[in-house]
Amino acid sequence: MSETELMGIQMPMGWAMLDNKFFDVDPIEDEDGEFIKNWHEGFIEDVLWIDEVKLENGKYNIVEKNFFSIDLGWYPDMSIDGKYTLTLKWISNDGIVHDIDIFRNRDRYKIRKQLHHWLNDVKKNYKKYIPDSI
Repeated sequence: MSETELMGIQMPMGWAMLDNKFFDVDPIEDEDGEFIKNWHEGFIEDVLWIDEVKLENGKYNIVEKNFFSIDLGWYPDMSIDGKYTLTLKWISNDGIVHDIDIFRNRDRYKIRKQLHHWLNDVKKNYKKYIPDSI
């Protein structure tokens, strides 16, 4: 049995990957046609978690307030009818999570393309993504 490869992700500086179960694999339908047989290969709610990091005193540190976070999940969890949901979030000073943008698709390559866009564009156009209510 061969090991499933993770999706290749180009991570620019300023981000930290905290969890990654984003595999380069298609869902396999189970015998009942409702669930995914290979659900453990990234067809669950918690697939990928990336947080913004900031350079302080020559070291990158995880930020605890006023930062961007990117979350990827498969919804509904383990369902053959599900799809990926990629969410760009802003975590404010008071800990409130603001969904800035959401992208949904079954195609993992389209998800990766959107992820790469956010990873790069957020750093280039930072203020554009911060919610107006902040």
